[in-house]
Amino acid sequence: MAKKSNLTKLDQKNEILSQHQGSVRKLIDAIVDPQSFVETDAFFGKSDVEDAKGEGVVTGFAYIGDKPVCIAAQNATVLGGALGKAHADKILRAIRRAVDNGFDFVSLIDSAGAKIDDGLDALDGYAEILAEMSVLRCSATHFAVVTGNAVGLMGVFAASSDFLFLNETAALAATSPYVVAAKAGLEKPACELLGDEAHAANGKAVEFGYSDLSEVREAILSINAFISDEPVDTDDDPNRIEPALNDNLSADALLEAVADDRYYLELFGRFAPQTVTALASVNGIPVAVIVDNADENHPKLNGQSMRKIKNFVRIADQYGLPLVHFVDCEGLDACLKCEQKGLAVKAAKLVDALAQYSAPHIAVVSGAATGFGYTAFCSKALGVDYVFAFPEATVGILPARTAVAAFMKEEMLASALDPEQARATLEASYQKHAANPFEAAKSGKIDNIIEPAHIRPHLASILKLASEGGAL
Repeated sequence: MAKKSNLTKLDQKNEILSQHQGSVRKLIDAIVDPQSFVETDAFFGKSDVEDAKGEGVVTGFAYIGDKPVCIAAQNATVLGGALGKAHADKILRAIRRAVDNGFDFVSLIDSAGAKIDDGLDALDGYAEILAEMSVLRCSATHFAVVTGNAVGLMGVFAASSDFLFLNETAALAATSPYVVAAKAGLEKPACELLGDEAHAANGKAVEFGYSDLSEVREAILSINAFISDEPVDTDDDPNRIEPALNDNLSADALLEAVADDRYYLELFGRFAPQTVTALASVNGIPVAVIVDNADENHPKLNGQSMRKIKNFVRIADQYGLPLVHFVDCEGLDACLKCEQKGLAVKAAKLVDALAQYSAPHIAVVSGAATGFGYTAFCSKALGVDYVFAFPEATVGILPARTAVAAFMKEEMLASALDPEQARATLEASYQKHAANPFEAAKSGKIDNIIEPAHIRPHLASILKLASEGGAL
């Protein structure tokens, strides 16, 4: 009997692959540049043509915006994406290619957890992947895209990424979401209990939700532009003036005023909204921007805001981005329960992240910088390189109303004015003599006081100086 040629076997395998990997290929194609994906390890770990049906993960090279990436995409049509030893080895080879080449790594995750039949070998496979992720983190960026579920140790793997995307039907959990729901006495879909909205609202891991993979592609393109060592292409005038800022200092207004082409990419937008964190560029220079979105109801930092700022600062420092912080903070929002939950510990971790910041750090006092708000965000002793302030800002130990209420009760009582007038007079006096930014500037605590409308030209100049190695 004549032996079948290898070509016939190859044709058979390609036919089977096209049947079982069609959906995975569509997911990959939705993110990468057209016709750029090249598969690797197509036959890895397979001893027979029919084993092609067990291709639980597809790996390869591709380009996203002409930038090379390595990809590993799980195929949930094979055993629910369960990770066995061969599956893990294939992902591991893809990660190591990314490490060896200095390429970014994109993982498309849809997994129900470990393959039970592989026993401890499957768990060792997870351990090898997680260990290699710590190596990857030092050399490249990992974009994890959960397209179905990331359950068990695959959830841990997803959470170890630099930027994590969940769609509206996905779930992320370190254990079975169904077991967790049962223990809580709930009968809701996993995506409602442990999906994008749940994680984003708690500030846990998820930077981006998405409904279509084209959104993931656009976000990756924007992130890569902002974390690159190369200037961002823009024709926006670095000397653009924003007169409207003199009357409106909202977070959106400030970000649009300073960002090139008025475009910025917000991270963690659904968590602790009283603080806004975003990536942008100013005069083509990528920057990380924090805006204290304070109002009369949220003038102080709480534990969530501190955690958000700390996480964002760590990300920005990882990529060497200059940090621009629009400060409007009257200190810490303290209460007994907050202190019992570790307010001091959270403050210490935030201060540590800021003190270790290695790139240029610029503060703009747009509202108040008092107490902890000044020390953590404006003090040169903690590493801030340059401090602007707007003319109406408050800079001091305490905000005026707090200082008057705490230390000037006798003066209020002794005043011939009615209590409200007396309070207003004392607050104005305190603001003028003890919390005026001009007083802080006289002692060198603040470098310059400018009208809000002119913040973009000033930032553009100082960032250009810093990018050329100038000492601020």
